[in-house]
Amino acid sequence: MPEYVQRVPLPSDLPEVNLTLVRAIGTSQIQMEWAVVDNNSPIQQTKILIATGDADFGEPSLLAGDQQDIILEDVGSAGEDVRVKILVANEIGESESEEEIVTLLSEEPSFVPVASPKGSGQNSFTVGWTQPREEASDLVGRYHLFLQEPESGDTQELFLPVTAVDHMFTNLKPATEYTFQVAACKDVFPEKEKDCGKYSQAVRGKTMNGMPGVISDLLVKCRQNLHTNTNTVHIQWRPPITSNGVIDHYKIELKGNSTCDACVPCPPLQVYAGIRRQYSSPMNAVCRMPVSTPHPTHIKKWWLYHHDDRIVLRLPTPHVTERNGTICCHRWNKMSHFSPAWLVRWST
Repeated sequence: MPEYVQRVPLPSDLPEVNLTLVRAIGTSQIQMEWAVVDNNSPIQQTKILIATGDADFGEPSLLAGDQQDIILEDVGSAGEDVRVKILVANEIGESESEEEIVTLLSEEPSFVPVASPKGSGQNSFTVGWTQPREEASDLVGRYHLFLQEPESGDTQELFLPVTAVDHMFTNLKPATEYTFQVAACKDVFPEKEKDCGKYSQAVRGKTMNGMPGVISDLLVKCRQNLHTNTNTVHIQWRPPITSNGVIDHYKIELKGNSTCDACVPCPPLQVYAGIRRQYSSPMNAVCRMPVSTPHPTHIKKWWLYHHDDRIVLRLPTPHVTERNGTICCHRWNKMSHFSPAWLVRWST
């Protein structure tokens, strides 16, 4: 035969209430917290009684049935004693807490931290701040940090516990100046403007230079001067859109060789776009020319003398590059019988 267990309801009793925190947080503000034991009967009512000085308690104010904390505002005057207690009721009856006396502050608490920069990286900025004096430490429950980039107006905000003494902001822009402020808060009111005091003087800090962005519109031009037999390479580019700091120099590496092919010459201008390099940009250019006749050169100095019954004409011949073809022989022409100038031609 199965056994049946009959449940017997536990006896109900009067509720119990005890004040766990009563403190003044201003010249007319009191923070209160309490604990409730319903003794097997749900709480139906919660009331608060307030009296200032030696006056009797007035009419109780009704609170929410499950409420267990409150911030009293506009209570008494600065430096005045205030008496408070809590009443709770269930279907059995009503109970009240012990009376607590709290003295309002003689002046509004004021603690303004002093902020200071601690260090920075390419994308980080570390700041610190001073701690409150011992008499004001009980009224500081957290800190509100505010970081701003003045140029763009971007901000970062966060709350930190009272034990924090510094913080490192991350995901910042390289080579960018930021301003930082910190305020001490009571950690009582949900609204930041009501809970926090004055902000510290703004301090400035700058992140370190980062890797420059990619250069754009890279141009390479090969030029040859037939009159001076010189060859030059002209390189042009646009600076990176995102410099991530001050660019103090560019590094250019130029490598090349000279060959001669029987083919159509390449264009002397080449555009290289989108080179995926940073800080330094390698570039290549090949210049080729078809075989052509060298440019004639005038000889200004020459010598004529007799040697072994022969007339010797001595002409200085400048160095000629074989870039446009192999030099096989030299040819000279006398321009005038009375002119000292001679024209030397090179044949390929």
